[in-house]
Amino acid sequence: LLWNYDSGAFMDYNFETGKKADIISIAQFYPLFSGVSTPQQAEQTVKLLDAIEAEFGVACCEKREDLYGLQWDYPNGWACLQYIVVRGLLRYGYREDALRIAGKYKKLVEKVFEETGKLWEKYDVTTGGVSHNKEYETPAMMGWTAGVYIDFCSLTGE
Repeated sequence: LLWNYDSGAFMDYNFETGKKADIISIAQFYPLFSGVSTPQQAEQTVKLLDAIEAEFGVACCEKREDLYGLQWDYPNGWACLQYIVVRGLLRYGYREDALRIAGKYKKLVEKVFEETGKLWEKYDVTTGGVSHNKEYETPAMMGWTAGVYIDFCSLTGE
């Protein structure tokens, strides 16, 4: 149901409209994370990294003009989503890609912690700062950020 043969990617499905989404997002990496992707589907999905990867990790979704600047839009990078992508890549043998993204996110967390003395709920993966969006003020000291950071330090041998 979720595999789109035309685009070669898993796509979100809108049950109300009966249509698949047309945006590249981290949601497409969940089948890799959970292990339900075939090796061929994983290979196609990895090609989507170019659309979401930035200097400091992966954004929630690709950059598009029709986004609203909300919490799950580009250029926000959440710890849990970094984890989903990195662990999904590792599950299918894309270690180099996984370590690259983990390293970028670690660098981001360290940079912002040096600047603010805090961990944050989400970050702007393009500027390397705290994320700001229309919905609410980004909270500090999130446990999942610490957990993902520690996991990535272990993964990269630091």
